[in-house]
Amino acid sequence: MLAFLLAKPTQFDAPFFRWMQSNRSDIPFVVFYWRNCTPAAGMQAAAVTDTETGSSLSWGIDLLSGYNWLQASDADPSGFDNILRQYGVRYLLCNGWKGGFDPLIKVAQQSGVSLGLRIDSVVWEKTAIEMTVRRLYLKKMYRGFSHFFSSGKVGDEYLAAIGIPQEKWKRWPYCVDADFFSPAPERSGEAVSLRQRYNLDERPLILAVCKWVDRENPLELLRAFIQLNDAGLQLVMVGDGPRRRKMELLKASAPHLSILFTGYLPFDQLPAWYALTRVFVHPARYEPWGVSVHEAIAAGCTVVASSRVGSGYDLIMDGQNGFQYPSGDVNALSQCLRKALLLARDQVEKANLAILSQWNYAVLSKEFEGLEG
Repeated sequence: MLAFLLAKPTQFDAPFFRWMQSNRSDIPFVVFYWRNCTPAAGMQAAAVTDTETGSSLSWGIDLLSGYNWLQASDADPSGFDNILRQYGVRYLLCNGWKGGFDPLIKVAQQSGVSLGLRIDSVVWEKTAIEMTVRRLYLKKMYRGFSHFFSSGKVGDEYLAAIGIPQEKWKRWPYCVDADFFSPAPERSGEAVSLRQRYNLDERPLILAVCKWVDRENPLELLRAFIQLNDAGLQLVMVGDGPRRRKMELLKASAPHLSILFTGYLPFDQLPAWYALTRVFVHPARYEPWGVSVHEAIAAGCTVVASSRVGSGYDLIMDGQNGFQYPSGDVNALSQCLRKALLLARDQVEKANLAILSQWNYAVLSKEFEGLEG
């Protein structure tokens, strides 16, 4: 039996677990969550507090049905040992190892369960001294893990930098439910409703979905759009956060441009926004992956991402379905927006389909073959 150990259910992983349950009966698995879950509500409306913005967020989708999951407790290691034995768990894949993960990982090690570790770290903004310390310190800490699962190329780069042998590398990216985001007839109706509700027209629309914090850098996109100074375009920015005041002041400096701030929106409303979008932008200063890039590609968008968005290195085919630009360079972002708007739709669609053929649940599930037994 294969087991996944996560802190809580997420909109990234829960759909994949449902897909696995329905499509990979040859890989029996169970999911453990060590933070308290609410099965009665199905987590549909359960709000969580975002640590960066302090805002209360609700995904608006069911995160707990359709697959086998159990509540674990880092305060009850012996109970977790009993569960591992009861289910015959042979391999435990951990989404992190600090905090509440640590006592449960130790129990699994003592029970003879093989361990895999999902790592989100990247080498960005780390000095040579810091990387040397990590190599020395983590060599001992990571000794008990059989495999290390990265999200993509920048994760692999980190594994190599801290000295993890390549034969121990595997992949566990934050894959998305492409069907949920893909263009569909019902999206057209939803898109029309959005246009009417927010007074949008048929001009090409540029979209960002991000927290308004320095790490995700929404001001960079807003400055680049204003620099374009093109009244034939529309910019929609979904999100909120402590940089709202600066965003509002900057928006007010360009009243002749079409700029819309929606605030936070439930996750299940995002596909309709992607359906309206010509170019999606992720301007983050530091984002080890960036699942919204994958969402936008699944929806058929052209994508522009900064050089500090990890998923861009795997999912953007430069000049075919989008562009990457050096983080912090507003001029470069402005130029990429212009070039992205000129890309032929059929070319973008072809490139997006090529990416999706390699980044999907079926391909991802192969990484777990043979681990359960």
